[in-house]
Amino acid sequence: MRVSGIQREVFALYRRLLRAARSKPPQEAAALHAYLKSEFRRTANSVGRTEIGRIEYLLRRGEKQVELLTNPSTTGISLPQQQQQQQQQTPSPPNPVSK
Repeated sequence: MRVSGIQREVFALYRRLLRAARSKPPQEAAALHAYLKSEFRRTANSVGRTEIGRIEYLLRRGEKQVELLTNPSTTGISLPQQQQQQQQQTPSPPNPVSK
């Protein structure tokens, strides 16, 4: 299946956000990963493929979030209240041990 240029941009943004999340402390990284995953899925279901203007706006907004997350002075994240409640109910995945 061929993907369009804008789809490639969305995938690249998602990967950059996940990489930036990994640079945070483990508990915050897990919460941020879950938040990013749910936000991308929610947005994908609410935005049509032909809404190019809205997709481009969301990409620009995502780029700003990458900048904030990659900033070393960003130490904590503030999740929406609903996401915090979901995080408290679901256990975080175990951290893989690197050899």
